[in-house]
Amino acid sequence: MPSSGRVGSVEVLRGIAAFSVMWFHLTNGAPALLPEASLVKQSGAYGWLGVQFFFVISGFVIPYSMALSSYDMRRDGVTFLLRRAARIEPAYLVSALLVVALQFASALATGAPAPGPGIASGLALHVAYLVPWLDRPWLSPVYWSLAIEFQYYLAMLFLAPMLIANDRSTIRLLLAGLAALSLTTSDARAICPWLPLFCVGFLRFLWPRRLLRASELGAWLALFLCLVCVTRNLAEAAAAGFAFAFLFVPLKADVPVFGFLGAISYSLYLIHVPIGGRIVNLGTRLPEAEWMRAGAAFAAVAASLVAAYWFWRLVENPTAAWSRSIRLRARRLDAGLPVGR
Repeated sequence: MPSSGRVGSVEVLRGIAAFSVMWFHLTNGAPALLPEASLVKQSGAYGWLGVQFFFVISGFVIPYSMALSSYDMRRDGVTFLLRRAARIEPAYLVSALLVVALQFASALATGAPAPGPGIASGLALHVAYLVPWLDRPWLSPVYWSLAIEFQYYLAMLFLAPMLIANDRSTIRLLLAGLAALSLTTSDARAICPWLPLFCVGFLRFLWPRRLLRASELGAWLALFLCLVCVTRNLAEAAAAGFAFAFLFVPLKADVPVFGFLGAISYSLYLIHVPIGGRIVNLGTRLPEAEWMRAGAAFAAVAASLVAAYWFWRLVENPTAAWSRSIRLRARRLDAGLPVGR
């Protein structure tokens, strides 16, 4: 792995993941926009699998970064969590405020009902990712995955020492325990049914460390992909397998287009629905000419990319710098998300 700690394939896969999720929402999020037989609509039908890419990426980059920093739970646990919160929360909460502001603006412009008095309590629940546990709706359909990611960060406080340990028995015990834990509940609000996806990323992290033979790691990979099929479905298992393989591709971090998409991937993930989604909604009022409706989807993509770039410059990048200022006592921890999310 590169001594700089940067893995180019991660940045590119982030870009692919964020663009895929955006394309799914902008082509399939509004059923009235395009007919089912539309090639444009069909091209985005599986874009939602970009979320699974993100989970595999997190399963790789978080332990990879923690190993680079010689993570110690007693010394670095609180700092790690503060860094992750500083990296994720500000942009997430600003995007939530943007969603609410756009809802009020739409109400003023169209006469539609404005958000009710419960919006303040709803925002408060978003801060702690408690929305689904209290049967409240997410302000944006992408936020659910951030709740799973946050559960993952909490788990990594305790799992990381076992995962980065130079002990075969400890690693085998951890992998077996996580495999069993993934079967304890099918409640998608909890991390358990999503654990096999993160574990696929763990295996990518473990592969070059050579603590386990390639044949054994291959067996673990087969097991976790089977568990993805059991806890989720075959399409997600295929996405996890693709992400695992892609993370071995020796790419530079500055791959054109996809490097840019990777850099702004978190911002793009957060705001493509409130920005691009409104253009798509306007597109449903256009004449039912497929080329015109498809043009609305492409216009929504362009608007989302421009908005994401400026959101990255004005919100995400400054808060990422704040996150980097929170240093571990050992080497600096610089993990990225769909997070570089």
